[in-house]
Amino acid sequence: MQLISDIINELVDTSKPVSSVLLKTKLLASRLRINELSNWATDELSGYSDESNVPNYRRFTSNIVGSYVLGSMHYKNAPIPIPFEDEKLRKNMTSFNMKDSITTLETMSQNATSGSISVRFPDNAIRLWEDTLRQMGNPHFQIIEVHKSLPMSSIIEIVSVVRAKLLDFMLKIDEQFGGITELELKEKKNQIATIMSQTIINNTGDGNIVNTGSDAKIKADIKIFKGDRKSLSDKLISAGVTNDDTNELLLIVDEDAPINGVFSDKVNSWIKKMLSKAVEGTWQIGIGAAGGILAESLGKYYGL
Repeated sequence: MQLISDIINELVDTSKPVSSVLLKTKLLASRLRINELSNWATDELSGYSDESNVPNYRRFTSNIVGSYVLGSMHYKNAPIPIPFEDEKLRKNMTSFNMKDSITTLETMSQNATSGSISVRFPDNAIRLWEDTLRQMGNPHFQIIEVHKSLPMSSIIEIVSVVRAKLLDFMLKIDEQFGGITELELKEKKNQIATIMSQTIINNTGDGNIVNTGSDAKIKADIKIFKGDRKSLSDKLISAGVTNDDTNELLLIVDEDAPINGVFSDKVNSWIKKMLSKAVEGTWQIGIGAAGGILAESLGKYYGL
């Protein structure tokens, strides 16, 4: 089916916005009458209005920082203790579910003016926070503001994961049903819905690393530090990237720094090549995991 081929070609081209591909996905879902696919594409394009529908790859655990006065010391954008013992409350306070549309996220990643995004806690929550800390033995604790903080690399990662998941889905559809007509494809809607469940809906982890496919083996215990070429190299090699491909990236990774969170043309070309290798099977990793590991690794290296 030509529409599926067009979607695959645009997904592999990382210069194409994910939002435009999702519009074509909605058209495909409408033609095939697959409500699950249409609803997912709509949520990604319009944003998630229902908190419970936010997928795992959009859910993060944030840092809690604030500005406060303790005695004669004034702290700004510093970690602040969470004084509440209720585990459910603490988890809710640190959770950061990104409900914005994919278009908004793409714009944020392209026009980033700082390395993080934040959501401020309301004043009534801050006053309760302050009173609780004072009752725990800090009578002079004065909170000015508190907010959740999430690195901008998380936004870039969401866009990458959506692209990778959709590509994985389309490739499996093309592999199994590529030679049949649109009318015949409509009759396969149950099988297509199953493939969608396996590639798009089902998630593992909290979104920081997305692993789709049994061949996606990622060692996530290697930390990458900003500007540390060795940690970047070790991370990629642990994810199955060859020494030659890793060395190719190391030759270009510092030539041009990202502008407003957007990687340079050379780095984007390298990413595109690696995604193609994942598609072809020459890089032994699931396509969803491939997109996640590349976005995460480069984002952390650049300090995004």
